[in-house]
Amino acid sequence: MKIIRFKLFKLLKRNIKTSITLGFILYTFVHYFTQYSHEQVPGWESNISRNINLYINPENNTLILSPKFPCISSYLLIIVHSAVANAKARTAVRNTWANKQNIYFKYFKSVNKTIEVAFILGKSKNKTLNNKILDENSRYGDIIQEDFIDTYNNLTIKSMMMLKWAIAKCPRATFIMKTDDDIYINIPVLMRALRTSNTTRLLMGHILIDPLRITDPGNKWYVPDYMFWERTYPNFTAGSGYIMSSDVGLILYKTALTTPLIHMEDVYLTGICAQKANLSHTTYPNFEYWHPPFLLKFLYTEPRNYITVHCENIFEMYKIWNELNTVLHSPREEK
Repeated sequence: MKIIRFKLFKLLKRNIKTSITLGFILYTFVHYFTQYSHEQVPGWESNISRNINLYINPENNTLILSPKFPCISSYLLIIVHSAVANAKARTAVRNTWANKQNIYFKYFKSVNKTIEVAFILGKSKNKTLNNKILDENSRYGDIIQEDFIDTYNNLTIKSMMMLKWAIAKCPRATFIMKTDDDIYINIPVLMRALRTSNTTRLLMGHILIDPLRITDPGNKWYVPDYMFWERTYPNFTAGSGYIMSSDVGLILYKTALTTPLIHMEDVYLTGICAQKANLSHTTYPNFEYWHPPFLLKFLYTEPRNYITVHCENIFEMYKIWNELNTVLHSPREEK
């Protein structure tokens, strides 16, 4: 009788351990997929269509505002992503690296390598801000405004609107560059890079290799499983600044029309769509400069030889402009 009781006790004990283990595994599985995989991206919930045609209306004119400069034979078209409320950032860009009185702009124009700079925006829900954009474009004539709500999660729509406008209005541009309004563009270094670059099949920038998809919903770059299932993205160029030849702009635009969007514009266009279109990336030394933490400054060089420099605020953009233009020299001396 004691032996039977002992065997029953061991069997019960084993079943309890098995139940606890299975319960823990089940809890972990449910917790993971509830917390991470099913967390929704605001504006792009799983029940929202990601057919980009619905948002850019490729067959229709969706322009609200367009720049006043003639875009007939531009060598380089730089389109700056900006938010409706970022008027001070746009002013800083106009007063620094995009200043048309800059000796570099004048020189390159004289050798038939015209550089044009425009800002692209969506709409605000605030009518007062939208009216200010009307006034700003009347004054400067350098704003592209398209018919979509301008939010961080709509950056992919903004990039597609950028390509739509460039293809329609500047079809003869040799190169198109996308950047942001907190980025300083070092024009002479950029033009030096383009001088030795291909004028077709070019997609150049700071390339991220085998980048991991971020699955933490608290991170601004979070992408859920329902948008992209794989652990890593295709290689892509960082969105702070990338350059493409005009034919690549058209290829990416057409490819995107048949590719479900994700809200990370650089991953989507220069990674997912580029891979689908069999485009390769071109790297360039010192393409992107990020200001290092104070304790690591000794490991870094100054941004003078970089194409793009990230600025923490508008004061930093003015500071870099002043530092890099303390001694202006002719681009004719650039070797």
